[in-house]
Order: sequence, then C-alpha cells, then structure tokens
Amino acid sequence: MAIDILLGKNDNVEGVQTFFGMNFYAPSVVLTTGTFMSGKIWVGRTSMPAGRAGESASEGLTENLQCLGFETDRLKTGTPARVDIRTVDFTGLEPQPGDKEVLPSNLMCRFSRCIQHNSTLQITTQNLV
Repeated sequence: MAIDILLGKNDNVEGVQTFFGMNFYAPSVVLTTGTFMSGKIWVGRTSMPAGRAGESASEGLTENLQCLGFETDRLKTGTPARVDIRTVDFTGLEPQPGDKEVLPSNLMCRFSRCIQHNSTLQITTQNLV
C-alpha cells in the first residue's frame, strides 16, 4: 500500500512509495484510498488501527497528504451489530424488499437473487467514547 507521494520538479506528482520502500513511478497517479487510510476500528470501547477483517491500516499517507496541503477527515462507516437470526421474532416486522431490478456493482459478476430477511438492528448512532 502507498504511504508517500513522490514529488518531482515543480512539486509535480511522479509516483508513490509503498510500505515496503518500493517506489512506483507513473505519468499520472490516482489514489483510491478507501477506508484503510489511517483506518481505525472499534471493538466495544477499544479502538485500534486496522483495515477490514484483520487487515492493516494504511499509515503515513494521510499525514503526507496533509503536509502537501490536502485536507483530510474521517468517514464513519459503522457496521450494525450482528444478531443471531434464530433469536429474533420477525412477525411484527414489515418486509422491505430491495430494488426490482438488481444490478451488480461489478459488471463481471454473475449472481442470483436470494431471499433477504429484514434483520438489521441499529443499537446506537453515537460513539461509545
């Protein structure tokens, strides 16, 4: 993952440096930062740097972009609590069907429509700390 921007003459971007110290040069650079850039997860009241599913956060790139004058901020992408479907009484809920025409986000993807249960449980929208 990229941790630094490589600048050339006149401060033009020439490439990126990776976590492993490798430099990649290109005529153009597109950063697709996702949620890993200075990623942080919360487990209960405990926070730690991380990506998703045990992957590491991209550390360093945020700070280096800030040094170049870019403004950065956090995007909260909370995941609802996981609930064992066998412990929920769905009889009082109304079905909330998805779109009639389902389009995949990846056009190379083949998929079949599956039965979806209304099982999202939102406990809070506020951080615990």
